[in-house]
Parts: sequence; C-alpha cells; structure tokens
Amino acid sequence: MWRADLIGSMLQLLITSSILVSNMVCVELLGSLCMTVLLMVLSRPTAWGRDIPENYLHQVRSECHMTNGTQRVRFVGRLIYDRKEFVHFDSDVGLFEAKMELWRSQVQKWNSQKEIVKTARSIVNVCRHNYLLYDKLIVQRKVQPRVKVFPSKIQPLGHHNLLLCSVTSFYPGEIKVSWFRNAKEEKSGVLSTGQIQNGDWTFQTLVMLEVTPQRGDVFTCHVDHVSLQSPITVDWRAQSESARTKMLTGIGGLVLGLILLGVGLVIHLRSLKEKLHMELAKLKVICPTHPIVARLGEDVTLSCHLSPETNAEDLKVKWFQAQLSPVLMDQDMVDETRKATEKNKKTLLVTHAIDKVRGILKIFNVDTSDDGQYWCRFEQNGIHQEASLELKVAGLGSTPQISLKRNEDGRVQLVCTSEGWFPQPLVWCREVGGKNLSALSEVQIQSTNGLFHVEASVVVRNYLLENVICSIYNPLLGQEVSAFYIPGSCFRATTTGDDLFLEDPAHPGALPINCNYGSYMEQVL
Repeated sequence: MWRADLIGSMLQLLITSSILVSNMVCVELLGSLCMTVLLMVLSRPTAWGRDIPENYLHQVRSECHMTNGTQRVRFVGRLIYDRKEFVHFDSDVGLFEAKMELWRSQVQKWNSQKEIVKTARSIVNVCRHNYLLYDKLIVQRKVQPRVKVFPSKIQPLGHHNLLLCSVTSFYPGEIKVSWFRNAKEEKSGVLSTGQIQNGDWTFQTLVMLEVTPQRGDVFTCHVDHVSLQSPITVDWRAQSESARTKMLTGIGGLVLGLILLGVGLVIHLRSLKEKLHMELAKLKVICPTHPIVARLGEDVTLSCHLSPETNAEDLKVKWFQAQLSPVLMDQDMVDETRKATEKNKKTLLVTHAIDKVRGILKIFNVDTSDDGQYWCRFEQNGIHQEASLELKVAGLGSTPQISLKRNEDGRVQLVCTSEGWFPQPLVWCREVGGKNLSALSEVQIQSTNGLFHVEASVVVRNYLLENVICSIYNPLLGQEVSAFYIPGSCFRATTTGDDLFLEDPAHPGALPINCNYGSYMEQVL
C-alpha cells in the first residue's frame, strides 16, 4: 500500500522544511521563538486508493518553537490534505498522532518502528542548528523605527478627528505604541492596524486615536522598541484655525520679508559694485615707462602706484610675471611655488611700502628667468586696474680669450672666445688702428642657465699680421670687454700668396695656442 511508503517521504519533507525554517520568524526574547514554514506539494502521489481532484493540495508544515534562545526547543510537524490535518508530530510527545480515524492504524505502525520515531525526534536538532545559524542575521538584527504624527483631516477645534501615529521600518516586529493626552495615557479610542510586513525584513504599523481636541491640548505618540535606547515621543498640539492662520500668515510674511531683503541686498551690492567700478575706473596704475635694467646676481625693486591718490582700505595689490602667469606676490605673502622650485631665490612684497597708492616688489639674486614683462594689479571688491613694466636682465661675460688655430689646409684662424653673457652680445675684431676685420664667422650658444657662450674667428692673411683687438659688447649695459694680442717675435711667418702660415721658432712645426698680451674693459656711451 502507498501508506507504508508515505512515512519515508513525509520524514524527508519534515526535515527539509525544518532546514528551510528561516523564512517566517516570530521572536519573543523572554518568551518563545517560533519559526514556521509551509511547504506545498502540488503533485499527486504515485499510488492512491481512488482518484482525487487535481486542485487538492498535499501539505507538510513544520514549526520550530524556541524559548530563551536554544534553552528549550520544540518541533511540531503536520501532514495536511485538502486543508485538513491528518497526522501530527510533537517532539515534546515524541510520537505521531492521528487526527483522522482513517489514519489511526497507520500511525500505530509508524510509532512501533523505532527508526522512524528516532528520525522524527531528531528533527529538533535541525531547529537548534538553524537557530544558531541565523541568530545574528534574524534574531539579533535591530532596526530603529521612524515615527510621524498627523491628523487624518484638518478640522476646527472641538470637532471629532482622528490622529494617526505612523511607525515604519522597524525590526523585530514586537513594538509598543501608546497615546498620551496632556501627559496622561489614553486607553479608549485607540485603534491599530497591527504589524504589517514590508517585504524587506522590516515592519510598519499605524496606531490611531479618536479625539475631540481642545485649545492647548498636547497629544503624544510614545513608541518603545528593543532597538531604542530610550522611547521615541512625537507631539501634536491642538491649534485653532485662527491661530493656525496667524502662524501661516507670520511664516508667509517672514518668507516674503526675507525675499525682499535678499532682493534689496542684491540691488545694493550691485549698486555698490558699480560705484566702486566707476571710482576705480577713474584711477590709473602708473609704472615706469622705460625698461628697468638689472645685473645678474643683484637685487632689483619694481614699483607701481595709483594716480590720483586714493584710500588704501580694502585695496589689494598683486604682481604677475607676464599677463597670464601665476601670481608672484599677493599682499605680503611669499609665493610658495616659486620658493619650492627656485630655492636660492625669493620675491618679497614690501608691506611697509604699501601706502595709500604704492606697491613695491623686490626680487633677490636676479637671474635670466626674471627677464621679461611684469604686471602690477590693484584690486578692490573684485574690480581691478593694472599696468605693466619691463625688466631687462643683463650680464657682462668673461674676458675674451684669443688663440690661433691651424685649419686642415694649413691656414691659420684667429679665434676669440668668451662666456657668461646676457642677452646676446655684439662681437667684432679690429686692428689697433681701428679697421674692422672682414670675413668674421660667429657662433653664440645659450646654455641651460640662459647665458650665452660666444666664439668668433677670422682667417689671418699676410697683410693682417698686425696687433689685433677682440671686443664683445653688451648693449643693455653700454659696456664692452676687449682683449688684444701682439704677434711679436714668437712667430715666424711664411706666406703663400695672400695666406699667412705661422711657426714657433722654439718649436718648429707647432703653433702657439694663445698669444694674449693684455685685456681691458671699456665703457661705451
């Protein structure tokens, strides 16, 4: 008979449904914990005494009851057909119980088989295991409620109304919601929807109070929940229509006043800005019109001022190197970026020199990177005036070195070299009598520090074997540095046509490297 085989399937379903006992949970911390799962089997059994309608359900229902955690655990299993329970198992009893006379003899057979009874009784251990497994996820989980209080409709004082206390998004589901009127708890007229599951493991409830509010009444919704350190209380105060109207009128007037104040403030600030712009537009930033020349390594001071004189209050001065470059100086602050990248140099805004109209920028240890255009800007409340000036850096190079070099074809070149010039200098060679030498080749190379190295050369011909001067001129400083040499008797000259060939009598076949006999610096006006 199929009934003999049903017990195996039933026990398997009871165990399976007990393992799944985590979908519907009921917790009482000081009472019992109940876990319930409903498993519906929609298929017909393979053997049956008679045909049954296909819409009948064969159900197995398992329940795990816990008291004080796992201190006391009870398992209850039910077999249900067509919504009627026909077999019942309680772990506290330890035996199957027939709920229908038709099943009494079958249940007696099950209870007589020790293996079947032992398996059914062991399901209580599955309940205990699952409790420990889901303890933190379900049992210990706590979510604080959110509470709102509002009337169901706007009514004048003295009229019947319904106050609603909405408590949402809390877990676990046990919660206590109470109503108070003027600090006294209200027992009558309280209605509740009960706990409603949200589907996200939280609950909500709506607790209502039927009232006829009077002037001055204060209604309080008091919520106590295990997730709260102290209860939540939310008040609702009864107000007359006139009081509410006055309050709304006051709020509206305040908002309107703030709007008008804001509009007035915007208009005032715009007017003030236009006035400042007009006043500052009348001023002019004056900077030197001629370039300022500074020698390499020296300190230089740049200055600008406003004309006509004005009050220096709220006035701010800024310096820029080139119009769009970062600020070099702002008030009395040293530019940190510049200090970090150029450790041996700093700029300083001389604060004590900022009188009513003047701003002074001092640059220490000038080098080639300081060469260029600078902008002086005066600002006041976002409005500015500016002007530019030119800083020209100049460096006088080393004393020229004159030497003779023989080309591969045997011809001789007079070579004049010098370094450390800025900007590019002018170079020429001439006889002592003043005649410039022609066919001069010149090379100028700028090094990484911005300074120029100069090399000029000329082929020496027979008729040019005289005392020669090499001069290098810096046009910014108006100075030139010169060196001269006199061939003298240290050379023995031979000629072929117009070309000159030199030999050192002391070292036949060798050419002296340097024949300098003196040098001097000349100021050229």
